[in-house]
Amino acid sequence: MRKKIEECISILTSLIGDLSVAVEVIKDYEKQPSFHLESKKAFRQCVYRLCFSSIVINCRKYVEFTAKYGQILNAIIPEYQEQKNRYIALINNNTAIKALRNDYIAHVQSSSTKKALTELEVQNNIVEMIGGEHNALSFLNSISPDNIDATDLEDSLVGTIQLLRDALVDKLRSEI
Repeated sequence: MRKKIEECISILTSLIGDLSVAVEVIKDYEKQPSFHLESKKAFRQCVYRLCFSSIVINCRKYVEFTAKYGQILNAIIPEYQEQKNRYIALINNNTAIKALRNDYIAHVQSSSTKKALTELEVQNNIVEMIGGEHNALSFLNSISPDNIDATDLEDSLVGTIQLLRDALVDKLRSEI
């Protein structure tokens, strides 16, 4: 069992880093005035696609992790089941996350149309995923807010992952 707990901790730690870095890169670039120049449009789109691709993949990894290791989590830290399941539902109910993963990020063509998505279709899926054109910051903060340790960890995906990881670390330490 110890080995499985250590695996869980390692996976959760990686998810924290991968999600946090993707969000932080977008936020850092957004603060730079030169990032918004018309001459940087293609670069800006690439940064967004890169970071949102990472966010989508890692959101799906979280869902996969909870499916694969759910019995361990429920047995060892059942008190976190509600928080864990909250983000599974949010990710699964965001149809744009699934569409981006299936039709663009993990494949060169849409699984349904058998055609590559256009830049506009990718952009539209990202806008849908974040809940509208002007909701990027709100969406990003729901994944990984600034100064996360000063927030209620249950209010973000990374915070929830951190709670799960830290609870597992505590259980592992109590066995020693």
